[in-house]
Order: sequence, then C-alpha cells, then structure tokens
Amino acid sequence: MPDGTSLVVVAAMLLSSAYGFSQEAAKTSDHFFTGFPSYWNIVVFYLMVVAAQPLVSAAVLLTLAVLVFVPIAYVYPSRTPMLRTATITHGLRRRG
Repeated sequence: MPDGTSLVVVAAMLLSSAYGFSQEAAKTSDHFFTGFPSYWNIVVFYLMVVAAQPLVSAAVLLTLAVLVFVPIAYVYPSRTPMLRTATITHGLRRRG
C-alpha cells in the first residue's frame, strides 16, 4: 500500500465485509452474490502474483470494497451450474 493508506484500505475491507456478511440477502435464490463477495484473500493473492504497484493495489481494494454495497449479481463459483465442474476441479488443492 502507498504510505499512509494501509489503515484506510484495511478499514474499508473490514467494514465492507462486515456489511456484506450481515446481509440476509447476500445471495440470490439462483446462487449469485449480491454485491462483491469479499474474497479478499483471492484478490490480494492475484495482486501479489501480478506484482501490482501499491497505488494500483489500493485502488483495486477500495473499488471492490465499494462494490460490496452495489447490488450487482456476482458469480458464486461452487453453486453456479454453468462451469461448476471446471470451477470445483480447478479449485481443488493438488497434493504430492
């Protein structure tokens, strides 16, 4: 994170997650998330993989924190019939 922004970014992630998890309508009847589903660990992993610049990382995380409050349908990977097998197969941890 850029200097001086860590607390703001972490607070935005925490508060938006608390809001998202407290919603009774967080998921639709057809298995979609309503608002960004707070997959912070996945987002941070990809930001690290692509070696995003600190300002880009902060902007992405703050944007996704705002999208928790926007009632758009986001795919629930393990519950969506289309590509469910591929999603679950590729999401399994390989051993050995």
